[in-house]
Amino acid sequence: MSDSDNKSFFDAFMATAGSFSDIARMAPTVMMLRSDALMASMAEPMAFDSQESILMVSEKIAAVTEGAMRATLAAGAGVGLAMMTGMAQPNLAFKIADAAVEPMRRQVQSNYDRLTTKPA
Repeated sequence: MSDSDNKSFFDAFMATAGSFSDIARMAPTVMMLRSDALMASMAEPMAFDSQESILMVSEKIAAVTEGAMRATLAAGAGVGLAMMTGMAQPNLAFKIADAAVEPMRRQVQSNYDRLTTKPA
């Protein structure tokens, strides 16, 4: 592997690791805040925000679907490039993983920002 291949491999690895790290850092806070809201609704059922419950399911389906589509496209592009150039793509697995995880990371970040920002 050349130095540029090593850098490309390392950059792809760090992008994937960064996405996983962001999810692992923010997801527990999002789950805690949503659980608190759910528990509070048991004491005050009329104050329950059903929109948040709908989001909990629909946003996951959308993120997983987008991630699967992006991973498939990244795999196809990587294999196509390897076939056209005759050169292996050592960072392809990380590019595929990052493509799959990025929509989930973006959604967790959006939830974290929304749930931790106090209304003015």
